[in-house]
Amino acid sequence: MGSDSDHVLVKATRPFVGDEGFKDERSEPFKVHRRRLAELKANGLAEEHVEEPAAKSAPPPENKMAPAPANKAK
Repeated sequence: MGSDSDHVLVKATRPFVGDEGFKDERSEPFKVHRRRLAELKANGLAEEHVEEPAAKSAPPPENKMAPAPANKAK
């Protein structure tokens, strides 16, 4: 059979019923063969789903305490 590289993750752009079952814009992305993606794209039903890279979180703030004020009483 085909390798996993022959399959892609797709996201429905319009409602349709196919071998995959009922899919619409709210459906989770699903795997199909590249040829099936070509069919779905040609009919305006789905697009390849590109996963967004996880947002890098900002580095934690440096919790350096300000130096205590020197109380110079004379």
